[in-house]
Amino acid sequence: MLMKTSPSLNELLVALPLAVDSLIHLAVVPSESSLLTVARRNLFVAYCHSDMSTNFQKDTPEFSHYHAQASQLFESAINFARMSLNYATTLSFIEEANTLVNDAYTEWIMHLEDNQELTEARRVACLAPAHNNGLQAGSAGWQRAGQMHCLFVEDSSVDLAAKGWWDKSQFDFVAKLKENWKIIRAELQSNMQVEGRLRKVGWHGNTEDHKIVDEGGDWSEVVLFGRGEEGWKAPKTVELITKICPQAVDLCQQGGGEIIFSVLRPGTHIKPHCATTNFRLTCHLGLIVPDSSSGKCEIRVGGEWRKWEEGKSLIFDDSFEHEVVNFSSEARGILLLRFWHPALQGEEKRGMREFLTKAARENRERQFERRWDFVE
Repeated sequence: MLMKTSPSLNELLVALPLAVDSLIHLAVVPSESSLLTVARRNLFVAYCHSDMSTNFQKDTPEFSHYHAQASQLFESAINFARMSLNYATTLSFIEEANTLVNDAYTEWIMHLEDNQELTEARRVACLAPAHNNGLQAGSAGWQRAGQMHCLFVEDSSVDLAAKGWWDKSQFDFVAKLKENWKIIRAELQSNMQVEGRLRKVGWHGNTEDHKIVDEGGDWSEVVLFGRGEEGWKAPKTVELITKICPQAVDLCQQGGGEIIFSVLRPGTHIKPHCATTNFRLTCHLGLIVPDSSSGKCEIRVGGEWRKWEEGKSLIFDDSFEHEVVNFSSEARGILLLRFWHPALQGEEKRGMREFLTKAARENRERQFERRWDFVE
């Protein structure tokens, strides 16, 4: 998820007249450059309105105004960028216009997700180019990764099958996890018994995962592989995963995710959200699962809810909308592994994995920097 920072009111006040000036100019001289300039200005003002809305409570007129205006401006930016393509004379201009369209869709969907307008987010996702190329056929807007692989690979050399829930029987490491789950659970329990061993999710910075925890919730972790890793806290689990699931370790080493012990305390709700890319799948191994009689403790992927079972795994694609609840009276604990999508596994795909990871990271950084791309 891209991190968002509020602009100053001065930026908003200066940007609005520029957008109006652009429209006046268009009435006289429509061209590829003038249309794209209007698109860029609309996108910048949309950023401003989206961020300004976060300064107000959701039930206030001010929030409603800025929030609605942001959506209209994102859509306007997209429309003007597409109109500019009718006047395009160079390939570089076409690329610039298409990039702006994708950026605007990404930010628009983020804007809606941040405010839990999920039905509208699904509708907008179905309009986005990354959806309409057929690679997400049937997802009905559930899959909303901001960095779809098709943004970086133009041909069909990489076809990442898109479905929310996956059959765990097709993954060999799942059986090994089942054989050793009690050893893994014992290491989780030993960490839960020592004060300070578990940290709040997002403690290592450079993430907004903590923002998807509803007020009053408690989501904590022990990172075994990846950013902020402390593998010494569970040496047997680390050794096992290194042996049986090298594709998960490799993904962590390339910065594509983490392997963690994940603990949800009673009363915790992780709000619906989507991962940044569709390059990976996620495995949840049930370790400590509350009795269902004490309250709902489940995970939803797409439109389907499922329950964890101790010693058993669930496999899903976290680029699909998903949420988690623990409304029971006990803590829920799992081992969470993220590993490469099956179509990206194998030594022969190493180059493609490295390319996609680098391309997605650089594109996220560029999109973030574009929030300050003031257009005079």
